[in-house]
Amino acid sequence: MKKALQFGGKVFYKVGTGAKKEKFYNEESNSLLVFSPLYKGGNTDSVLGALMPDMDDFVDNYLSENENVVVELYKVEGTTSDFTIFAD
Repeated sequence: MKKALQFGGKVFYKVGTGAKKEKFYNEESNSLLVFSPLYKGGNTDSVLGALMPDMDDFVDNYLSENENVVVELYKVEGTTSDFTIFAD
């Protein structure tokens, strides 16, 4: 069973493998989440856990209202998480 992640009212499933980044895809909305912890020992949970609540809500709402989106979420050690949204 593939690892699943609930975000934006949608279920994203882990795709591909990578040493540093985890990617989750939702086929219905053709949207991709890319998690990039930019420090040793970082993971998807640490990136999500350091996302400020207002920004978490913003990304969540954006994903629920839009399709064909790529969101890269990243975190540098000792800071909060940030994100970049790529949309058509």
